[in-house]
Amino acid sequence: MRPSFFILAILLVLTSCKKSINQAGNVRSAAYFPNAIGNFWKYKVVDSTSNKSVLVDVNIVGNTILPGGQTAKIWTFTYPDHLDTSFAYQIADTFRFVDKDLSVTNAYVIPLQLNTQWRTNPYYVFDSIQVTDNRTYNLNDTNFDNSFLLHRFGYLPNAKWNSIEWFCPKIGMVTKVEKKSFLIANTVFVFYWELIEFNLK
Repeated sequence: MRPSFFILAILLVLTSCKKSINQAGNVRSAAYFPNAIGNFWKYKVVDSTSNKSVLVDVNIVGNTILPGGQTAKIWTFTYPDHLDTSFAYQIADTFRFVDKDLSVTNAYVIPLQLNTQWRTNPYYVFDSIQVTDNRTYNLNDTNFDNSFLLHRFGYLPNAKWNSIEWFCPKIGMVTKVEKKSFLIANTVFVFYWELIEFNLK
């Protein structure tokens, strides 16, 4: 991962909102990986290309049957100007997220363990996540105990991506910095996600 990406990630963290995470109503999940209907997260998302931030609500709103018969939870990501939908399901020790085209967009092998690594989307040229740290992570004066740092790197012939994510069991993603580069269009996008509120089953 290029040093400039780390520098940008650090700058985004340092310039993010210093207000403490909303403690009213924050409830952790009973499950290691929260995937229950009614779960709710709110994130501040900073787009480095436009230097703008928005609030994104993430909700698990129901069940669905995917083509092939797999039961999955419906996750909605509500932005100020649009709505995205993903589907999450577990097979053995792996949680997978797929989009509307059933392409795998993310995966978690649980329970997370330091120095483990797995393929995310097996149909890409390369797409891998490695667990590189395990400790208490502090975000805006709130401690997230037993959190894991996940490094992801992948590429296709015309695109590449990398990210660093802090994940806390029974809560989910706490922060993420993700960089996507599209080689043909010669464009780069960097987004920073920061948890500000949650209420889980």
